[in-house]
Parts: sequence; structure tokens; C-alpha cells
Amino acid sequence: MLRRWVLVMAVLVGSCAGTGSVPTEPVTTEAAATSIIAEDFRFVPATVEVAPGGSIELQNRGGVTHTWTVLSTTIEQESDLAPDLVLVEARAETGSSARADLTGIAPGRYQVVCSVPGHVTAGMVGELVIS
Repeated sequence: MLRRWVLVMAVLVGSCAGTGSVPTEPVTTEAAATSIIAEDFRFVPATVEVAPGGSIELQNRGGVTHTWTVLSTTIEQESDLAPDLVLVEARAETGSSARADLTGIAPGRYQVVCSVPGHVTAGMVGELVIS
């Protein structure tokens, strides 16, 4: 009886084991992005903390296009906004979302603005903290 039980167990274990091959391709999963909501005319949350190499997903719940634009230096007024200050930008149309990869941005504090004309003046600014 014991011999029959051992034989049954061996058959069951062998059939559950599959082919025994090990996958040669690495399995990767995309890390979850930090979610930011763009409304008219603010970011929720206004300050976002992300680990180095992280990413954000901008969800536009406003009535117009919005961006989440990380600047290399702080600006005082909208007229100071220049393309060479932009480190990364996510642009989302109304009702859609966009993702921004923050890889390559050094740890620190950065000003974030909506680069759509008139939105900085309306107060659509925030802060990114990479730590």
C-alpha cells in the first residue's frame, strides 16, 4: 500500500512540475507611477515626492489641456518660462493622462508648472521632490 501511495505521489508531482524548463527571458514589471491630478488651475497634490528613477502619471480632470512641467530652475513669473529650462514634461488633453519618466533627474527640489500660456499666472505651480 505504501508503495502504491509513493508511486501516485511521484506521478502527481511529476505532472505538476511541467517541463522543468526555466524561462530564459527576465520577467519585468513596470513600477507604479505617482499619480497627479490636473484641475483648472491646480495640481493635486501640489507637492510630490518620488524616488530617484521614478515616474509620474498626470491625469487631466480639467476643462483644457494641462502639462506637468519640471523646471531646472525656479521662475518668478510666466514670462521667464523658456524651453531650455524644461527637464521633463507630461502633457494631457482633457479627460486623458500622460506619463513622465523622471530617470536622470538628480535628487533635489524642483519647481513644477503647467506650461500652457496663462496657467502659471493662474497659480498652476507645484513642487517635485526627488529623494
